[in-house]
Amino acid sequence: MNGKNIEKILEKLSEENNGVLRTAEATSAGISKDHFYKYMKQKGFEKYAHGIYVSPDTLTDEKYLIQARFPKAVYSHDAALYLHDLAEY
Repeated sequence: MNGKNIEKILEKLSEENNGVLRTAEATSAGISKDHFYKYMKQKGFEKYAHGIYVSPDTLTDEKYLIQARFPKAVYSHDAALYLHDLAEY
């Protein structure tokens, strides 16, 4: 896989995930960790947690990042309303 293809794949993954990239998703797409980390450094992504990186151009909220970090987490009450766009904040 050449550099242009890698960049396109990572840009697509970033776009699909609101500017959040996960190492596991990149490796599942056939991108080596070396290429992934090089892209993170070139584009200025910030490490949020183990295997989770956030684009510098993205305004993500904390709840979205927590969901990315803990995909099986369950939210209730106000947090659930917020995540389903039912809250009036």
